Order: sequence, then C-alpha cells, then structure tokens
Amino acid sequence: MVDEVEGVNSLPPDEYTFLAEEFARVVDRGIDSYQEQGAPGRRINYVSLAMDSRTVLICETDERGIPHFIVTGTETDNKGATLRQRAFIGAAAEVATYGRADQSANLAEDQTVVKGFEVGRQSYDLVENAVQEALARGEEVQRKIDEESYIYFPPLPRKGTETMVNLDLEPALDLNMIRDLVSLGWQEIKRGLGAKIDEAYVVFAKWAEHYIFADNEGARDSVVVPRVAFVVVVKTKKGSEAFGALRGSCGKLAEIFSRGDDYRGKDVFECVKILAAKVTKEAVNLDRAQSMKVVGNEFYAILSPGVSGVLAHEVYGHTSEGDIIAESRYSKTAKVNLKGRLGAQISSHKAFRILESGTPQTDLGAGRTIAFGWGSLAVDNRGDLPLDVLIAENGTMVGALLDRYCFGDVTDGLPANILKTIEERGLTGNARREKFDDPCLVRMRNTYICPDPSGPETLAKMADLIPRNKKGIYIASCHGGWVQTETGEFQITGNLGYLIENGAVTDKPVKDVVILGNITNFGDQIVALGSGVTVSEVFTGFCGKDGQWVPVESVGPLMLIKDVKAATAYSPRPWAKLIQDYLEQFEQVKTGQRRRENVYIQDVVEGLDEGVVSSHTHLCVSTALLGTVKEEIAWILGRSEHADFVSVEDPEKGRHLVRRSNSYDS
Repeated sequence: MVDEVEGVNSLPPDEYTFLAEEFARVVDRGIDSYQEQGAPGRRINYVSLAMDSRTVLICETDERGIPHFIVTGTETDNKGATLRQRAFIGAAAEVATYGRADQSANLAEDQTVVKGFEVGRQSYDLVENAVQEALARGEEVQRKIDEESYIYFPPLPRKGTETMVNLDLEPALDLNMIRDLVSLGWQEIKRGLGAKIDEAYVVFAKWAEHYIFADNEGARDSVVVPRVAFVVVVKTKKGSEAFGALRGSCGKLAEIFSRGDDYRGKDVFECVKILAAKVTKEAVNLDRAQSMKVVGNEFYAILSPGVSGVLAHEVYGHTSEGDIIAESRYSKTAKVNLKGRLGAQISSHKAFRILESGTPQTDLGAGRTIAFGWGSLAVDNRGDLPLDVLIAENGTMVGALLDRYCFGDVTDGLPANILKTIEERGLTGNARREKFDDPCLVRMRNTYICPDPSGPETLAKMADLIPRNKKGIYIASCHGGWVQTETGEFQITGNLGYLIENGAVTDKPVKDVVILGNITNFGDQIVALGSGVTVSEVFTGFCGKDGQWVPVESVGPLMLIKDVKAATAYSPRPWAKLIQDYLEQFEQVKTGQRRRENVYIQDVVEGLDEGVVSSHTHLCVSTALLGTVKEEIAWILGRSEHADFVSVEDPEKGRHLVRRSNSYDS
C-alpha cells in the first residue's frame, strides 16, 4: 500500500476564489464597526466568514440494473458557456467574544450558481447578525464569571495562513466510462448471485468540495477537495446484506480505485470486477453463516484491517477529540475521566501506536504508506492546515485533536512532557462541519493504528497464537461501530466472520458478530498487532457526531484481542435501522421537534456495567454506508438544510438575506 500523490498547484482555481479577499474585508469591517470598549466579555476576539459549495456527479442503477445519471456536475448558461453546477451554495459566519455565535445562509435555494458581488453584500449582513448574537452570549459568560466563579478559557489565537489550491486532478470525467463502470458492477453481481438476489444497487459518485474562507487573523483560503466513491450494496432473498466500496480523495479515479492491495496495478474495470466478486462472496457466505453464539459469551477475535480501524476510530479517536474531553471534564454524568487518559497508558501492548492524519499521504512505518485517504483535507473549516497527530505511542496517550476553543481547557494542568508537544504543535486542523449550516466540531479525518514491525505477517500466524482449547472469530467485515463517550462503552458491529478452531481460521462463516467493551479496560485485551504487510485494505465511511456526518477513513494491521464480550443477549435490528434512527432523531433536533438531550437510539446497548443511560446525546457513530444508498445520495447532494437565513430576490432590494422561520419553534 505505497502510493504517491501528484502535484496539484497548476490547476485552475474555483471561480469564486476572489471572494477570499472580499471576505477578509468583511470580517475586518465587522470588527471595526462593532468592537466595544468596557466589559471584556463583549470584546470581539475572532470573526470568520466562509462560502461552502459542492459540485456533484452521480450515476446509479435502478431496480433493473440500468444506470442513469442523477446529476452531472455541469450546466450551460444562456451564452453557451459550461459552468460548474453546485448542489448547494451557502455562507457561514462565526464570531467569538467570551461567547461564540454561528450564523448561516443558504445563498442559492432556487439556483445552482450565484453572482459573486451579491455574495459579498449579503455576507456582511450575515456577519452583523452573528456579531449581535456573540455580544449577547459574551455578556452571559461575563455574568457567569462575575457571579458563579465560572472558569473561562480564551480561544487560542494563531497567525492565519493562505492556502489557494485545487486538488481536483480530473475535473471532467468520461460520462460514458462512468456509466459503463456502474453497469459492469451490477452485471457482475447479477452473474455471481443469479436468482439469490433480492436487491442490488451500484452507485458512482464524485463530488468536489469548494471552500472559500477568511478570518481576522490573516487566513485566506480557496480550496477544492474532490472525493470519489463507487459503492455496491446487495440483499439476498434470505435477507443477507453485503456491502463494498472503493473510496478516496485528492487523487485520480484510477488511483483511488486501486488503493487496496487486491486492486493494485489493475485498471478501473478490473477493480470493479474484483469489488463485485468480494461483495458476491460475502453475500453467499452470509446466507450459509451460523450465529456468533457458537463461540459463547467470551472469545478471542482477530480483526481485519478495516475492522481494527473502526475500533481505533471509536475507542481511541473520539476520546481524543478535544471538545469531547473538555465537555466530559465538567459533566456531572460522565463515568470516564477522558482528560486523565492524556499521559496515561491506554494499551498494554508496547508497540501500540495511533496516528491521526488529514493529509492525502501518510507514512505508517513498517513499509506502509497510505495515500488518497477518504477523510483528507486541504484546510479544516477554520482555515487551519491538517496536521498529523500522534495520539498514542508505545501504549501511552500522548496527543489530542484540538481546535481554538478547547485548546486551553484540554492543556490546562497536563503533564509537562505532554504539554510541551501539544503546545508546539498548536491547532491540529480538525475543525470540521458537515456543511455551511452546521457549526464546527472537532472531528477525525483518517485514523490509523500503525503496524508492529515484529508482529505476525499473516492471518494464519496470528490465529496460531490462540490457545488450541479456545474458539475465536476472524471478523472480516463490519458495518461500523459506536461509542458512548459519557460511559466509555463501545460496540463494533461486524457483518461477516469466520470461526477459529484449534488455532486456525476455518471456512465456517459466522454472521452478526457484535462485540462490546469499555474504553477504560480494552487496552489490556490487545494480544498482538500484525506487521506492515497485514495493512491491506482501509475502512471508508462516515462519522456521526452531534447529528453531523463527515467522511472518515480508518485502518490498522490485523489485531488479535482476548476476552471479547459478545452481544448475544439481544437481537439487534439491521445496522441500517440504527443509522436511520440516528438520522431521523437529529433531524428532529435541528427542526426543533426534539430536544438534544432526548436523543435515544433503541439499538444501542447501554448500561453494560454502569446502569441505564437515559440519553444518547454523546453517542458517536461510524458507518460504512450512510443508512441506505438513497440516504447517502441525499447527504452528498446536501438535501437536508437548516440555515438561519435564505437569500431571496426582491425587485427593489435585489438579493438579500431573510431570516428563515422555524414552524416548530415554541
């Protein structure tokens, strides 16, 4: 898995690049106009302004396997010129006093292009509204400081950088080739499964994220980041569901399709055949698989590279996110001291090392370099460069993912050796949002467990480490996982596994492999990590946090764990139902139909050791497929939108912002 990322600076910029300088003038004018003397709580410390849009190409099969395009990503204006067709265009303003305010505007509710000069005029109105809200919130925080001894940590200032880069190496793809690839995928599934098929879907999607940004600390950014996905989903007449995907970012189509070891050196059509064959095999084996109850309540498990990546994401990634660490510090219901993990041992395996990266190329050591990571960025959503963050080294937690607002809180009182490294690195480039109408959160990008140079080199050698009198399961694929950061409980939901007997992986498939644990003691369960050659294929999908979804990637070497607790006491619904429930409940939160603290997901097994949890507000989820194919397409197109303002046309005023009313507001 050694790839090279080509240079990108010669490509044409986004046609709205000039707005970066216009936004810089707007944020400076906002501070000049509203800066106050007096109460420090109302002092404006930070203002940023961004425009977020997405150009999209999607081709999918219908129920008969016939491919068709939903959107091509381009359109022609009345002069015959070809323009980028934007699925959405929105603006976001963020203002920080002692409090923080985020305001957003849908600039193109009824359009796919907007006029740049109109954006500039409307953006000042957006900043003005955000300033007024931030002043009021800052006053509230000042009152808490004066009356309640509230501890306030100011945001970390930094010198902004300028990033003008277009990473889209193939802005125009051959539509006939895309249609042929999608058709081939469906035909290969049909040929492999025949009459066993109940449903089959194949989707190709390529989208480019266009991001214009400026703030009062000197950041000026205009970046284009492309992402490519080829997804195959199958359901058999026996109800078995199999899934496969080729995904990546910041590379050409052929480079992204050939990322995994099984695909290396193959052309795109051969890659599609290999993917379809893998999905077909998984569906067939799931049809004949037995229940995981065959191994009892506790067993040994070997995690495939993708599954070990999901574990890294849930168990170690989310608990290193600075906003979660800071919130946990003051929570009255938290049962885990997340901040106390910094500088502490989180795994007894001395080679245990986790790297979190936002760049398109990452060296994991032991001969493994991963390129075109699905969660890669050019800058984060506050204009900060995506740095590599070493979360764990030699089994000890040494780093955290930090934005400007949680930095002071997380670093307060840290051990000197940990503090020095974190302060030298500064902001890590992990501030992300789903799109313009969401506030930034601290989010992962690509999360990797590094291989053990002296670890087992094959699955057979790792299985040989299991005592002969113990059974186990090799978990070959998984739907995703979740972690409840308040309690530390987590779940990994496997799809297909294989029984391990007498120290060898058998051809006896096992389905619905659900494993449970707690982050506080899981590190002692790791028996072995594979060598670099076992890092063969990544897990790509989406991470859900506080109702927002972003693309993420994770991988690790083969991992052997002991004393695995099986979820055999209940029968969970299909994984897609959990994701759909999560989507629906947080959609209700965004529309005012449900309070955030009343989010509760039926399928989450809560209270393994600590009693029942009444809310899943702090539930973080990663999933290979965003519910269903249709829901994933809707996410790509940005169809769920909840901006504070919408741009409307008026004969006298021209285009201007109008506050959007919420019919569910009380």
